[in-house]
Amino acid sequence: MLVACSGGADSTALTLLLHEARKDLRLGAVTLAHLDHGLRETSADEARSVAAWAGDSLGVESVVERRPVSPQPGESPEEAARRVRYAFFEAAAGATGSSHVVTAHHADDQAETVLQRILRGTGATGLAGIPEQRTLTESATLVRPLLPFRRDALRAWLRERGTPWIEDATNVDGNERARIRHVGLPALAECVGRDPIPLLARLATNFAEAPRPTDVELARPFLELDGPTLRIHPGFERLPTTLRAAILRDTVPALRDARPLTRAETERLVEAISGADAGVVSGVRVAQSTSGVQLVSAPPSATRSPRTPLPPRNVMRSGTTELWDGWRISLRVADAANEPFLERLARSDGTLELADADRVEGALVARTRIEGDRLRGLGAAADTRLGHLLQRRGIEASARDRLPLLCDTTGIVWVMGVALADRVRVTPSTRRILLLESIND
Repeated sequence: MLVACSGGADSTALTLLLHEARKDLRLGAVTLAHLDHGLRETSADEARSVAAWAGDSLGVESVVERRPVSPQPGESPEEAARRVRYAFFEAAAGATGSSHVVTAHHADDQAETVLQRILRGTGATGLAGIPEQRTLTESATLVRPLLPFRRDALRAWLRERGTPWIEDATNVDGNERARIRHVGLPALAECVGRDPIPLLARLATNFAEAPRPTDVELARPFLELDGPTLRIHPGFERLPTTLRAAILRDTVPALRDARPLTRAETERLVEAISGADAGVVSGVRVAQSTSGVQLVSAPPSATRSPRTPLPPRNVMRSGTTELWDGWRISLRVADAANEPFLERLARSDGTLELADADRVEGALVARTRIEGDRLRGLGAAADTRLGHLLQRRGIEASARDRLPLLCDTTGIVWVMGVALADRVRVTPSTRRILLLESIND
């Protein structure tokens, strides 16, 4: 595996992550690739520094080259640099026998790319943004594993470890990409009142996963609509997930008074059909028959009564607190260096979680959900509406309004048995662990 590393924060984090995970992921030999364009006076020193860090600190070999950038007619300096860079990756992959070349593009890069292409009048292909992987050469694949992650999260991780990086001045000012990053996106955030980066990244994912119209037409015979019944013929389950989702989005509204399926409803329905789960899912009844799976119009549900949250319960930081519906929560604070919890955590099936005790703010309470609840779960690029999170995690609608939420003065800490807030995650600098355990008798 060849890891592209400029010495900047993103590629430094990628190099460290892959180096530390290489045994668990069976990555084989990892080689660092650094290209010096010679655009700065300090670039040669930076190249030597990156190679020395890889060799001395990680025991990783490096391929370092200097290739000047000479734009061709009609080519911008950024486009020329990209052309030279990927030519270097191809040559380095061949020289080292690497089957994969890994780059550190992340969610912020994806959003910047999509916005840049929108401003240039791109089509559907351009809106798909940066692909997670593509063929680089006949023997090497280009992979971008950090696309789900945010730039700030990677830098925060490096700071926690005390790992320095090289700051490239061209990332701060001067080119179109930098202006989009430092001027365009902040202005867009102020205009719409929310962070546009997750939205642009999701747009890229939607276009990347969208099947071609011809594929949808060829797959349509796997579904047969007969009045209030949609028959799923054998072979449907072998279609790509994105294609199954597209056909269902196109067909199922006929069973629900023309109401379109949301993304979350489509995902739940695809999963239910794949597992032949009986019951009402996304407004239709999934039934198993002798000829296969059928979707049947479900009768309209009774009008939902307004949500009435249960009164909050104070939760002790040490000991067990009785909640409701048989739920209890047990908390304990311990020294991070002396607690062998990780093995238990792996076997806990979500009933046990670890949080950084010093990141949990103020008094703790347990409550049920209220309108406007949002959570950024572990490793997530952005916060999400709690209702959408519970849908994606398969929590039945009837259980969502009584599911206990552990909260501090900042917000949700833990959706019990479901998701922990990223802001309280345990890190290498954690001194005290808050052990959270949910019990439901």
